Amino acid sequence: MKKQLALFENAPYYSIVVFYGDCVLKDISFIPNGTFLVKSNRVLEVLSIIIKNNAQFQFVKINEVVRILKAAVLNGESKEIQNQHIEYIKEISRKDTKSESSY
Repeated sequence: MKKQLALFENAPYYSIVVFYGDCVLKDISFIPNGTFLVKSNRVLEVLSIIIKNNAQFQFVKINEVVRILKAAVLNGESKEIQNQHIEYIKEISRKDTKSESSY
């Protein structure tokens, strides 16, 4: 998103990963800064925390933000992009594990 929204380079960015139903999170040893893992019933609570802890940011080109978010939703349906994401998560997990073992 940051790359796509370069005109908002000073905007705060957060990742909110939402899990639905009765899923169980297993072995979460690495959560990057600015990332929230939540069950669906806590999404509004996390959004409130983010809003409360950040200064207001003025989006002057809201239509551009909406266009890019819609494109991101479509990207999420792509099997190729899903596989790239899975590999990326595995890679950052491996890096984190290596750095932890050096302590």
